[in-house]
Amino acid sequence: MTSLYPSYRCEHCGKATRGGRPNGSLQRWRRKLLHLARQRQDNRCCWCHHEMIDVLNDPASATLEHIVLLSEGGEDTQENTKAACKRCNNERHTAQRVERTIAAWESLARLGEAAE
Repeated sequence: MTSLYPSYRCEHCGKATRGGRPNGSLQRWRRKLLHLARQRQDNRCCWCHHEMIDVLNDPASATLEHIVLLSEGGEDTQENTKAACKRCNNERHTAQRVERTIAAWESLARLGEAAE
């Protein structure tokens, strides 16, 4: 599998840095993805279509939304990311956690019924 990040080498010793990328490059890459997504979407949330702002901790601030979650095998690519306001991003992930919890409880209930 090819790395998403270019190979970085120390100027002094020539060794590859941790993970093939310098410290902080993942955050820089995600900031770049967010910037590109905001440009593609005309600075509008991909879910509610309201304009996003650059104020930290504001419900309308821009966040990077992964279409296929990283925990489910999604990647940090332009094709898998969109810009969403913080409110929509949080609501989506809360709803997904609730759905996963319900599915887990239903699965446990079926196992309990099968054991009886």
